[in-house]
Amino acid sequence: MNSRSERVKSFFDKTQLYLHRDFGVSIRALIVRELLGELSHSHILDLGCGDGRISLQYLSQTNHLTLVDFSGNMLEIARKNTLETLKTNVDYINIDLQKYESEEKFDVVICIGVLAHVISVEETVEKVARFLKPGGRCIFQITDVDHCFGKFLANFYRIREFIVHSSGYSVNRTRLSHITNLAHFNQLVFLDKRQYWSTFPGMGKMPNEWLWKYQFFTLTHDSLARMGSEFILLYVKEL
Repeated sequence: MNSRSERVKSFFDKTQLYLHRDFGVSIRALIVRELLGELSHSHILDLGCGDGRISLQYLSQTNHLTLVDFSGNMLEIARKNTLETLKTNVDYINIDLQKYESEEKFDVVICIGVLAHVISVEETVEKVARFLKPGGRCIFQITDVDHCFGKFLANFYRIREFIVHSSGYSVNRTRLSHITNLAHFNQLVFLDKRQYWSTFPGMGKMPNEWLWKYQFFTLTHDSLARMGSEFILLYVKEL
């Protein structure tokens, strides 16, 4: 196993470190619901599913979910979060998403909280596009380091990681312009986006409810949203 992959897995296997401040997951789930709308008779792939909340909101009698995560501990939480009566409509796959392959094509592919941690952003975007049916939709989430705030956060957390080694690796510095070019190269057409603010360093000590309200406020006020470095992007695969 690649040393970076080992460190990523080790970090996310400590589920409480990631999920004890879960306001960000709730905001992302809300945005995904807004971008995708209602879904029925759809096969949905969630790459890097975490605790499953973002995609499990679409679990129904007519939808089928494939949840992929490198962390067995995260995948077990996703399993516990699944309605018992609908577990037959979910496949749980414990594998590095870089190694995951499927001959099946999906109606929707969700890639949230992933591109910052993968070995190759380019290969991951290509893989998402390859898994989609023509006309299928995909969602990516990034922090854009070309934004002033995003650049500040990237440098701050890189310095902090160098000092305290909290995760043991540096996250990828993602750029909206780069993702836009990769999407175009892989025949993905932009449909829509949502933009909002990251939290400031030190805000993690605040209650979850306050942090959720803060991010929701920046998401729902256009003048603030345009200054945000957090992007959730919706694309469709060319027919």
